[in-house]
Amino acid sequence: MFKEFVAEQDLAEVQAQLHDVLEHTQAVTLTIWNFALDQKDAERNAVGPFFAGLAANGLVDAAGMAAALAELIEFLEDIEIDIPKAGLYLSQMIAPLLAQGVWTLDQVDLSVLPDAKQSAINKHLASALGQLDNAIDHDVALVEFMNSHK
Repeated sequence: MFKEFVAEQDLAEVQAQLHDVLEHTQAVTLTIWNFALDQKDAERNAVGPFFAGLAANGLVDAAGMAAALAELIEFLEDIEIDIPKAGLYLSQMIAPLLAQGVWTLDQVDLSVLPDAKQSAINKHLASALGQLDNAIDHDVALVEFMNSHK
């Protein structure tokens, strides 16, 4: 279903296939992020809009997605052994969720990571937010976050 979304960008087709995904939000989210981390830019760039669209239509919930993110972050340093840019890629995938109001910054909890890794991911995230064509100008917290992590 995710590969189909990447190719077609048709969220309506995905919605027709995902009638019960809400109860499996964490598992679905984690599976797609793990898959996308090891793919090309097209797949990684589609993750944020994919989940933002599902969330806007009530097919996934922010809490389940945040739980999946916490699980992924817990193992990020291990993942970076095989995918050295995993922190950068993850930042690029979650930035649209922040920009579209699916999440708030406090739901992106990096506290399990060493300070240097937190700082690096925050810089990546600020950069990714900055590349979203002024999509966050209305969100003071995101603008302040970007300005403090340049």
